[in-house]
Amino acid sequence: MTARIVVYSLTGVTRRLAQRLSGETGMPVSEIRCPAHAGPLGLLRAVRDAILGRVPEIEVVPPIGAAEALVVGGPAWFGRLAPPLRKLLSQARRLPPVVGVIVTRAHAGSGYRIERDLASFLGAHAPGPLVLLSHEVGQPEARGRVRDYADSLRERLTPRAANLPRPPVSPAPRRGRVPVTRRDGSG
Repeated sequence: MTARIVVYSLTGVTRRLAQRLSGETGMPVSEIRCPAHAGPLGLLRAVRDAILGRVPEIEVVPPIGAAEALVVGGPAWFGRLAPPLRKLLSQARRLPPVVGVIVTRAHAGSGYRIERDLASFLGAHAPGPLVLLSHEVGQPEARGRVRDYADSLRERLTPRAANLPRPPVSPAPRRGRVPVTRRDGSG
């Protein structure tokens, strides 16, 4: 089963976490880009969007393509998922299944609002997120947590591969009958 990590990172912290997870799982990384949050005033617009609950336009580079499952990630701002990640998740019905979530945040605290955001976009069976504080991402202690999360992702993805639809198998020809092939190549 092919899976892809799709991450939003304004400062690069969540991108580093995604790259570390990619190193553990072999999943390629795509990045959510938000033109409204780019440039010198981008941070101010990002804060405004987070406070007002706005979801800006985004693009995913490289595109998600043929991935059959996603791990999504981004920072938590003011206790909620960052608006560009919320925008991606608002399109969850058109995306491959989300099997994992990674979140970075500046301060410790209750993850209630993050879990509420995930449940509102992904339903009651939203995957439990890996949440790290921003200063923990580069620390050696975080490697174990990332490795454990990578192991849990592998476990989640393995049963899905077994349940994927298989290509139809044509029945074996009956004895004494020879299958006929038409000139146009169809059976």
